[in-house]
Amino acid sequence: MESAKNLSFLKISRPDKKHIIAADPYFLTNNMLLFESISTTTGRGCIFSYDLISGEYNSLDLDPLHHYSFPRTFIIDSRTYLTLESHTQKGLSIYLIEDMNTLSIKRIYTNKYSAERDYTIIDPVILIDKESVRLLCTSIEGKDHVRHIFRSTKGLNQFNFTLEKNIYIVPNVNGIGKTMRSAGGLFTYRGCEYFPMQMRSKSYGDGIWLLDKSYNNSKISETNELVNFSSESRRIGPHTLNYSPNREILAIDSYTKDLALSYLKIKWFLKSIYN
Repeated sequence: MESAKNLSFLKISRPDKKHIIAADPYFLTNNMLLFESISTTTGRGCIFSYDLISGEYNSLDLDPLHHYSFPRTFIIDSRTYLTLESHTQKGLSIYLIEDMNTLSIKRIYTNKYSAERDYTIIDPVILIDKESVRLLCTSIEGKDHVRHIFRSTKGLNQFNFTLEKNIYIVPNVNGIGKTMRSAGGLFTYRGCEYFPMQMRSKSYGDGIWLLDKSYNNSKISETNELVNFSSESRRIGPHTLNYSPNREILAIDSYTKDLALSYLKIKWFLKSIYN
């Protein structure tokens, strides 16, 4: 990460004029990227795929009445599952990808009685081990300084989460911009594994810091900052960091401040009031 020599760069923009931004990039395969883009009409997040070889965009078949973001996948018994953040559905949505070629998906998680349903989940990350499914996230209720760790105890194919642990970030560390919001899955840096976490010292998602995977205390102190990917003065980001499966490509997101987005936010707000 300290040297960018002999690297190639590819910029992926919004899919069309009806959408803005390309955020939360995540590799479904080595050649297929998933990301969030926002509808200029509704202000809701949509999930698109982008083929790095053909340059083709496709939208996932999701309910247009909901806002989606932060796509990720995990695999159980050779089946691939898609997770999305959706505040209108209390945060966590899980789908089975029935066809990897057409990206046909089926929503399979509708349990309203698990512990995480008491929260509005933000940036969910699912980790799988031999005995359980773990959900790592923050929440609107915990704001950006509490990391929740939930565990599904009823087997790998039944998602029923209980709260296992909370990790708090102390005020002086939160005050310098470090948050407990996930910026991606496990990330290897200098031979060790970390969780990338979001910074927000000047704006939402204006950098990334790394949390040691082995960290097991209940409070984060200032000494836990390991690396900070600072943004340029005219740009915001990155706030997402993900590898391709073969570890040959790294996807990050950033954007330039744009007054057009502010106007759209006003439009969406007025529309929500009068509709």
